[in-house]
Amino acid sequence: MFAPRASQIAQALKLPPGSVLRRLQELVKGGYVERIGNAYRVTDKVNISDLQIKLQRRIDMITDTTKKLSEMTPTRITSRDRIASAYRTWPLIEDLKWQCG
Repeated sequence: MFAPRASQIAQALKLPPGSVLRRLQELVKGGYVERIGNAYRVTDKVNISDLQIKLQRRIDMITDTTKKLSEMTPTRITSRDRIASAYRTWPLIEDLKWQCG
């Protein structure tokens, strides 16, 4: 079984190595990943059928959303839509300003 190093995982995910290492350490503590020398391997705890089903649903949702977004054309978004969107988000922005002081 292939067990990649943290640097290889970081490179594949295009994330900072320090962030990947911290996440891997959390996964090791949770028992989802085990460290073998300088490499990491997924444990049997991850191979839960229910987890696989949930992950597949999320993958399907992301795939469907990506497909729908790729079918959208910029011409569908009008100036009116942008203005309406700005008016809907304005109260949220003002609320955040108020909360942050």
